Amino acid sequence: MKCHIIGNGYSRDLFQDDGSYKVCLNLHSYECNLLFAVDDIAINYLANKNFYGTKAVISNHSNVEHENIIDRVPRYRKGIPYVNIDGIDPKRASFNVGHCAYRWLRDKGYNEIHLWGFDIFFNKSLVSLSDAIFGHSYKYKTDLKFVRKADKYLRIWNHIIDVPTYVHMHNEEQIVKPTSDNKYLKGIYHGNG
Repeated sequence: MKCHIIGNGYSRDLFQDDGSYKVCLNLHSYECNLLFAVDDIAINYLANKNFYGTKAVISNHSNVEHENIIDRVPRYRKGIPYVNIDGIDPKRASFNVGHCAYRWLRDKGYNEIHLWGFDIFFNKSLVSLSDAIFGHSYKYKTDLKFVRKADKYLRIWNHIIDVPTYVHMHNEEQIVKPTSDNKYLKGIYHGNG
């Protein structure tokens, strides 16, 4: 089963809808089938918008109730369920919403996953179109601590990607290490950026 996860990096503009199942992260866009949010700020933002009438999966840490919430997942803040990732202290590391959505989709049987707007895979950037919701400035998101966080997130991605997974990006981009070594992760290139 094929699905798309639409992140909030600038490359999300490359998205091409082929009618497959679509999951949006923190923001409603592209007539997604499902919204996914694990941070309280994003959950509250979506709840205030009545989840845009879209089904949602949120963190089991949140007490928000809404008829569109179909499931709740662990958000794994300061403690991830893996102990053998090089360079990661599992007690101090955390998931992001993309990791949570990927694991949920894998648990649901999706075995071909397309990632759109996941700029971290080719430029290690955590700058996001959802930064406005969180009140994050560009300067804040490009601080050294986010560079380090991006590296940790990539190590987690490298560990959890276990089925054909495709990062959509512009022709001039390249998937960075350590994920470039993952045999399941491939780049799909689109035009000139």
